[in-house]
Amino acid sequence: LGKFLDAQGPAWRRHVQVVVTDGSKAYQAAIRRWLPDATHVLDRFHVSRWFSQCLVEVRRRIQRRGDKDTRPAFDPTIFRSRFLQVMRYDHLDDTQASRLAHVLAREPELDHAWRMLQHLYGIHLAATDADANQALGAFIDLWQERPLEEFWPAVDRLLGWADEIFNFHDAGRITNGAIEGRMNKLGVLKRVSVNRPSEPPKGEGPSVGCVGW
Repeated sequence: LGKFLDAQGPAWRRHVQVVVTDGSKAYQAAIRRWLPDATHVLDRFHVSRWFSQCLVEVRRRIQRRGDKDTRPAFDPTIFRSRFLQVMRYDHLDDTQASRLAHVLAREPELDHAWRMLQHLYGIHLAATDADANQALGAFIDLWQERPLEEFWPAVDRLLGWADEIFNFHDAGRITNGAIEGRMNKLGVLKRVSVNRPSEPPKGEGPSVGCVGW
């Protein structure tokens, strides 16, 4: 990316107002060097995936607990609700919410992880930057109350990418979500093609979007 931005020249770079990328440190460094006046937004799709993975790791640890040599080797109730656990609460219907509540009531650690994740989701769901800060504060309160080891990656990324995450609100809630969705669908087509190589086509790479002019 740095070579590309350098090749465009200073006049072109001055017109770039917003850049949306995934969580590549190389991208972060290149944008800070070559586009210092642009607003760099870390795409919410990637941030949500970072955060939800923390809960996934908590769930994996908890579901594997059990008496030695017992079968099954995991808690099937926890495992079967795994997709509900990472959904936003406002996306659950009544049946799903009831099913999830039953699981969380049995597992205090998982319930704690779920509540932390919902507050992290709230950073992007917030209508304003002030509301996003409130969601962050709610997460921090829960983290201080009971810091789960699996959420350290979320803490580290919040510390390392705070500006780019919260720029989502300053830049009008911009996202590469539509592009990501289309690329994922095309990826499915590639995988099911019988006589095609599995490697991605030339030109496909990490997610970057620029807005200007």
